Amino acid sequence: MTNYGPSVETATITVTDTLEPGLVYDSYSGTGWTCNFTNPVLTCTHDMDLTPGASLPTLTVNVTVDPATVSRSFDNIASVASPTNDNIAANDSDADPTVVRMPDLANSYKSVLDTNGGDVLPGDTLRYTIHLIESGDRDAPWCRSPTMYRPIPRILRL
Repeated sequence: MTNYGPSVETATITVTDTLEPGLVYDSYSGTGWTCNFTNPVLTCTHDMDLTPGASLPTLTVNVTVDPATVSRSFDNIASVASPTNDNIAANDSDADPTVVRMPDLANSYKSVLDTNGGDVLPGDTLRYTIHLIESGDRDAPWCRSPTMYRPIPRILRL
């Protein structure tokens, strides 16, 4: 955040960020910043004289996308305020649009193997394997240890 003037900022500067549903607050970092989170609002303050043209240290907010969130866009908006006169109110907020894409598992498939060999006969043991294939060029770390639920056909027993 930069003071574009015309006055020296001598009061506390406050940044407010209301997290959209699907974003979970993790932490913040930034020299001289103090933050408090009351779901869903993060409020951060900084006390430092800020002359025209000077900038505050970077404030970094870390969030996690809720695993239950489906593909969608987030338009996270943070606003800055202070009691000092601001002659450019239009630059007091900023949006950080982000698109979350779920992995594309459309090419996944299931295979079955009769461990007794040959045609499937009553009493044979069948081995079902579900192959998860992420084909959308997206990182899918949760596919490394997924939980799958697949009903067993009624004619089969465990």
